Parts: sequence; structure tokens; C-alpha cells
Amino acid sequence: MGKKVLSLDGGGTWAVLQVMALKEIYKDVKPVGTNCRKILNEFDVIAANSGGSLVLAGLIEKADEDIDEVIKLFLDEELRKSIFSKLTFWDWNLESLSRLFNVGPKYKAKRKITGLEGALKKSGKIRMCELREKLNIRPHIVLTSFDYDLRRGAFFKTAQDESNYDYTLAQAVNASTNAPVNYFDKPVSFNYDHNTSHQYWDGAVAGNNNPVLIGITEALRIFDDLKRTSEDIKVLSIGNSGLLLPVEGFTDSSVAVRKELILPIGKSNLARDMRKLSLSIISEPPDAANFMAHMLLGGNETVNKPRIIRMNPMIQPVLKEGKWRFPEGVLPNEEKDFLALTKYEIDALKQFEMDNIVKFGNWWLTDKVVNQSIRYSAKTFQCKIGHSTFSSAKSEWLNRTV
Repeated sequence: MGKKVLSLDGGGTWAVLQVMALKEIYKDVKPVGTNCRKILNEFDVIAANSGGSLVLAGLIEKADEDIDEVIKLFLDEELRKSIFSKLTFWDWNLESLSRLFNVGPKYKAKRKITGLEGALKKSGKIRMCELREKLNIRPHIVLTSFDYDLRRGAFFKTAQDESNYDYTLAQAVNASTNAPVNYFDKPVSFNYDHNTSHQYWDGAVAGNNNPVLIGITEALRIFDDLKRTSEDIKVLSIGNSGLLLPVEGFTDSSVAVRKELILPIGKSNLARDMRKLSLSIISEPPDAANFMAHMLLGGNETVNKPRIIRMNPMIQPVLKEGKWRFPEGVLPNEEKDFLALTKYEIDALKQFEMDNIVKFGNWWLTDKVVNQSIRYSAKTFQCKIGHSTFSSAKSEWLNRTV
């Protein structure tokens, strides 16, 4: 049957959507069901970044329990705030004044490890290289990060050739989740190899917010008899939402039922450009990774025969009768909730924000909003390669693997 790779995007607290997706995929699959260990053991390699690393760590921590327990972790407001610990008056400095321009850090990196270890009481202090044996989990794991000092990608693995390294699961997740500039104030640091302390940012800085290519690479590295085909490497890539709004003048229509569904052409200024640049690492690179993975595994760009399965809910209008409209599954009294999602950042902490994200997830799982394409028309946003609904992506994944 080949080897199965699971890739989990970054996305902060929105990563609850990935847990909801995994539950929906496997709830009726026997003997897997909704047990965390059984879901983990469906895969040979799991690659994760940032919010996806939180999901993976939650599944590991709750390995003997139902996946609903992982959802509860994300919906625990006190736990969220212990990981995203806001800067206090005593933490502020001249650099922090940049928040006046909506740019700059909001959270204290040094306090994050305490919150993570509190959430991962069973597994957090286990060395990564010992996780598989001690917790009886099958997949090889790789978490992505960015080495601040060496200025290159860093990877935390369970592979046996990592046994000389001393980092724990909580430390690896801490490095992988340390989003820079607009979120955490400093790189996190710890001894990587017993002797040398390294500093780390989130893996998105290295272009790996969607780590699907890392997952495929790790599968090829570990299982050296694999061929680069979708028969040998079956890939499920799950994201934490995407925002795709038409920009005025760039699509087939610049008319919408609500003005908020269309973006004006942006005007450049220093504060806006700094913000746009700092957030770009969670936008185009993840989209591009899907298409590159599709092509790497033998796909082409003219036939809709996806070589990876991509599941990711889109905050995206649909073009119908010459106008951009809300997705058909969004009722008129829910339009304000849909529009509110366009304003949330990856660090949604308030309970009403999380409730709305879960509502959005349920829309996605019931095909009321769009699933992300691997390739789409830039003029109409119509799917060219991939699956435009969650149910069709789920069906094809299970047909390929069960």
C-alpha cells in the first residue's frame, strides 16, 4: 500500500480545525475510530509546524484517549493564554512601542515552555528520539523550525539517528510554535546537542508553514526503497484555513454582494509593508508547497488528478452570476460570522473567536464552505486540481488508503 504521510500546517489556535478534520475522517473507520494512538498509527511519517505541532503533541499526550480530549485542549481558554502569554507592563521596552503601529510582539516567548509542559504532562519531557518506543506510536515525526543563529531551517525528529540530541517534545514544539515579529518577543533557546544552545523561530520563517515537502522528503530518507509516485507515497496535507478574497480589478468580476468580500488594491507605507511582509510566510509559501508536492509525486497541471490530498477550509467567496457571494452554505444570519473570520489572526484567544472558528470548521466538514484547491483559476477561484469540498477529499483519501 505504500507509505502514508500526514502533514499538518501551522496556524496557531486555528489548528483545532485539524483535530476536527482527523476526527471526521476516521470516526467511522474500523478499527481506528477516534482513539488518538490509532489515528497516529495510521501514518508512517508525520510532519508538522507551529499549530500543527500543537495538534501532533496533543494527539501524543492523549494517545490512550479519544480525540475529543485534544479538541478540549484547544478550547481551554486558560491553557491558550498560558501558551500565548501576553507581555505585561514590566516586559515592555522601546521595541514594543511598535505595537502602536499594529506591528511587533504581543507575547512573552520565555513563558511559553511553562504552558506547553503544563499541557503535555505525560509526554512533554520525553526526548524526541525516545517517543516512539516509550509511547508505542508508529510514525516517524519531524517538527519544523528556524535556527535564528545559523539562519536556516531546523528539524526536530524521532529518528534513531537523532539519539545524540537531547531535546524533548515540549522543547521541539516550543521552537516550532515561536512565530516572530507580530507574535513572540524573542527566539526560544535550549541545548540542541547537549553542548550548544541554539535560538529558534517558527518553521514558517524557513518557508515550511505547510511542511508537506518536508514530510515527503523524510519518507524518502527513511524508506530508501520508495519511488517518487503517489502509489508509493500517499500524502494527506491538512491546513488551518486560508483567506482568499478577490482583489479589485484582478478577477473576472469586481462586484460583490458585500463590499467586505472584495479587497481594494493596497497602498504602500512602511507600517503596512512591514506587517504584510511579516505575515507573508503563512500565505503563498504554503499554497505553493501543495502544488510542488503534487508535481513531485508525478502530477501535471492540466489534468485534475491530484497526487496529494489537501484539506483546508477557505474563507473565500464564490463567483455566481457575475457577483462574488457568500458560500451557499452560509445563511444570511451567519454572514457576519463569516466576515468576522477575515479579521482574526492566528492567535485567536477569546472564547467567542474560538467558538466562531469551530463553527467555521463545522461548515467546512459539511461542505458549506470551500475546501482549498491545489491549483485554482486566478480569475474565478474555480478548482483546477484538487477537491473543492471536504467530503470529496475525505472520500478519495479513504479510497486510497483503507
